[in-house]
Amino acid sequence: MGTAYGTFGELLQGELPEEAGDFLVTLPVARWARASFRCDPAMGDVIVRPSHKEKTRRLACLILEEAPGATGGVLTVNSVIPEGKGLASSSADLVATARAVGRALRLDMPPARIEGLLRLIEPTDGVLYPGIVAFHHRAVRLRAMLGPLPAMLVVGVDEGGPWTRSTSTAYPSRSRRRTGVSTPTCWTG
Repeated sequence: MGTAYGTFGELLQGELPEEAGDFLVTLPVARWARASFRCDPAMGDVIVRPSHKEKTRRLACLILEEAPGATGGVLTVNSVIPEGKGLASSSADLVATARAVGRALRLDMPPARIEGLLRLIEPTDGVLYPGIVAFHHRAVRLRAMLGPLPAMLVVGVDEGGPWTRSTSTAYPSRSRRRTGVSTPTCWTG
């Protein structure tokens, strides 16, 4: 079993005047992705459930390449983090996967190793570190550990539709905009 928390976007995101200076400061929330991995030497591949979590399958395969004799297995990812909303669901799925596959294969998975693997998959949030961190999301490397998050209530409104790099929740999908439907979300951190 491996776990990783999600985020409520970022406390801060920007670019520092240095090479690969893009960074963000995480805002961790108590919403989790959990992954389990059952190694099966008779299998030549990884089956992932749910099947649309292809990035987690790719990560599991990368880790299996480092383990002598391991060729496949079943990866199950469960998450209460909404997908496509900027809450680090993909990052949390990947970190939970790395931890689960590492644990199943008895491989050490320190944060630096996980960073190296994630770098091969996609830019990511700093959800592999506890508390608030400054993280170079495109370079996939820690800048600084900033400490624990004080207790707080985070309230958000989801106006519908996935967030993408070309739109934001300020411009919800047409159907949600017309009906005026909003879904309040409250999480404690």
